[in-house]
Amino acid sequence: MADWASPLPGAADAVLKALAPAIPDRIPSGHFGYMMIGRSFTGYDPRRGRNFVLQSIDGGGWGGRPTQQDGPSASVGMCQGDVRNAPIESIEQKCPVIVEERGLQPDTGRSPASFGRSWHQAAGESPRRGAVGLAAASPVLLPPWGLWGGKPGRGGANWVKTPEDTWKPNSIYRLPVTKNTVIRAETTGGGGFGDPLDREPERVLADVLNHYVSRKGALEDYGVVITDDDAVDAAATATLRAEMRKNAKAPPA
Repeated sequence: MADWASPLPGAADAVLKALAPAIPDRIPSGHFGYMMIGRSFTGYDPRRGRNFVLQSIDGGGWGGRPTQQDGPSASVGMCQGDVRNAPIESIEQKCPVIVEERGLQPDTGRSPASFGRSWHQAAGESPRRGAVGLAAASPVLLPPWGLWGGKPGRGGANWVKTPEDTWKPNSIYRLPVTKNTVIRAETTGGGGFGDPLDREPERVLADVLNHYVSRKGALEDYGVVITDDDAVDAAATATLRAEMRKNAKAPPA
C-alpha cells in the first residue's frame, strides 16, 4: 500500500468542509493535506563503503480556527505523533548529505481573522558524494481551502538544481540525482479563516516581526501599512483597507 498518507487526511478535510455551513463555529479551514511530507535519499556512501538510506519528514500548515487562533505551523498528523523529522546534525553525520536550510516560509498561511498560521516548512538538501535517489511528496495541486473569506494556503513544490543547471520545478516522485545536486522541498501552508482585512493590524505587525509575514504580504494580503520603525500606520492602513474592500466589491470590467 503506497501513499496512504495523502487520501486519508484529504477525506477527513472534505467531510469537515461539508459540515462547515452547519456548524461554522466549530470547523477550521483546510490543512496541508498529508499526514506528513516524507522524503528519502538512497545510494552509496563512499566514506563508509556501503549503501545508505536516509528518511525524514516535514510538517505543513494547518488552517485558521473559528476560535480566533492561528493554525499550527509545520506539524504532522496525529497518527504520526511518534514520528519526528531527523535532526540535521544526525543526517549529516550518518549520510553523505548536507542540509542547507530547514525553516518556515513567510506568507504561506494566507488567513486573517483567525490567521491560519498554517505555514509550511521548506528544506534544502544537497547530496555531496555519490549518486543518490530522491523520493519526495508531490506538489499540492489543490491548495488548502479557506473559510468565510479566508484565502487558500500557499506552497507545495519540489525544486531541483543540478551543478550544470538552474532551479527547476520537479514533480517526479523518485528522481536519480548526482552529487552537488540541491533539492528544495516546500510543504504547503493551511487555509485562512475569515477576511484577511479583518485581522487586527497589531497582530499582523507581530507576524511581520516574527517573520511569519513579509512586509509585502502585510500590505498586499492584509492591507496593513508598517512604517520603517516597525509600527502600524493606522491612518494609512484604514485608507488602504477601505480601498481594497471597495475594489473587491467592484464588478469585473
